[in-house]
Amino acid sequence: MAERLDDPAGVGLSLDGKTVRHSGGTDIHVQLFSAMRHDTAVVIAQIQVPADTTEVTQIEALLDPIDITSMVVTADAAHPSSGTAAYLRQRSADYVFTVKGNRPALLAAITDRLPAATAATSAHTDTERRSGHRITRTIWIAAATGIDFPGVAVVFRLRRDVYAPDGQRVSKQIVHGITSLTSTAAEIAAHVRTHWWIENKIH
Repeated sequence: MAERLDDPAGVGLSLDGKTVRHSGGTDIHVQLFSAMRHDTAVVIAQIQVPADTTEVTQIEALLDPIDITSMVVTADAAHPSSGTAAYLRQRSADYVFTVKGNRPALLAAITDRLPAATAATSAHTDTERRSGHRITRTIWIAAATGIDFPGVAVVFRLRRDVYAPDGQRVSKQIVHGITSLTSTAAEIAAHVRTHWWIENKIH
């Protein structure tokens, strides 16, 4: 079994796939699917995705050999399916998924629960400075009442604004998501942010 920390908030486990060129200088490419811990940035499981399918079908093959009890599995917008959510909950793991237009009905249900960024929903904002730029992240969460998805508890909207040293905004990104956690807005935001960092690290 994989080593786990006794963290009541749940140790994050990031799922991500990448395509690598086969060794030997050939044009053959191999798709790898990995699970990396948030706390140690160590890959604890990795498989090669069969050529006739995608990483989305390989959740069980990747995670069956390891202990994911009480972990929080984070994944990008390719993965938020009822089957994956049910599998994770059956194994006593939580999930944090970002959701995009490839899941239109689920995305619409989330945005219906978050019609506007108002005081009616719980929010958290954090700011950091990097290379002279100011990065501000705000997350809004709401109860996932009425959403038909295994184990869902909370939906969220996360906005990331980047400002140049002169104060001009240079980029804005908004993502939506869904989670089985009943954690605070700050804790959910931390899981999403760490997933993005680890996704970049893997690539």
